[in-house]
Amino acid sequence: MFDAPPLERGAVREPPAIAEGQPNLSQELLKSMRVPTPPLSEQAAIVEYLDKATADIDTAIDLTRRKIELMREYRTRLIADVVTGKLDAREVAANLPDIWDDSDEASEEVRI
Repeated sequence: MFDAPPLERGAVREPPAIAEGQPNLSQELLKSMRVPTPPLSEQAAIVEYLDKATADIDTAIDLTRRKIELMREYRTRLIADVVTGKLDAREVAANLPDIWDDSDEASEEVRI
């Protein structure tokens, strides 16, 4: 595919013992730099905000997972009822709302 010559013994370079980085940016220079940080009270407020925000996200994820679990259970039960004849799928399908209608009322029914 490519017209590259085969690698010769010793052609692969070993990684350097010291990591390469930005030229003229030494550890001493980095250590001497002053980095502005907010006061501890502001840092604590930021942590509190982020903890609450992530807790809200975790709650939403848990609720969504539970809804998915319930929908799977419902689907399984629905299939079992149709297969055993406890439910006539044609009758149910005839009474379903038209969710593909462009009206606002139909789109409201679909929202979770």
